[in-house]
Amino acid sequence: MLVTTPTPVQLRAAADHFTLARAPRTTARAAVLRRLLVTEPRGVLPHWTGRIAYRDADLERVWTSAAQLRPLIVWAGTLTSGERLPLLLAAFAAASSTLPAEQRPVLLVCGGPDLTGPDSEHPVDLAHALGIPGDVFVAGHRHHTEMPAVYGAADAFLTTATTTGASLWEAMVSGCPPIAVTGTGAEHAITNGGHDANGWLADPDPAYLAAAIAQVCIAPAERRRRGTAAATWARQHQN
Repeated sequence: MLVTTPTPVQLRAAADHFTLARAPRTTARAAVLRRLLVTEPRGVLPHWTGRIAYRDADLERVWTSAAQLRPLIVWAGTLTSGERLPLLLAAFAAASSTLPAEQRPVLLVCGGPDLTGPDSEHPVDLAHALGIPGDVFVAGHRHHTEMPAVYGAADAFLTTATTTGASLWEAMVSGCPPIAVTGTGAEHAITNGGHDANGWLADPDPAYLAAAIAQVCIAPAERRRRGTAAATWARQHQN
């Protein structure tokens, strides 16, 4: 269902709105997704040709046959080349191809073109080219007060950005473990292994990044442990 006349809004989050308060699982998470995608859609189609909206029937794709939500991975940002979305979507698709249906992730895109227009391929186009259009949901730019609930409902935050934006810290302080790439500022925030692990780091290559995404999808207890560690680290370094 397409809604014409998009209304883009440039929104960034304020740090003091973010807490460790995690959304209660299944029911509350499903409610967050429905609000973002069905009742309050803000996704913008490629080339500003309209708005993206979903129906309740579309959300059936986020559930497993056992009535559980598939792993939910969120990306937040603006469609610029520095976000390296082709790398991000290629890795996401590669990870999905290695996983059984019950563990295949869903990607929630929170962001869109800035006010001057896109500087990168649109996630909708990339998803179609990679054969995963049903696994990518575009929620559009969201108000900063919405993002704690988004991160609380997600299983992980994924970024391939060349520069470390506020969204990485915002996800971590909300208890959402990050997946990021080496050679960026994320290396200063993320511990990749051991007792203090608070996220995942991978080389900026689709195969290596896909392996990290797959680890997140198959290890719910570990992603919860790393999410708690991420929030602890972010609170200790918030100043």
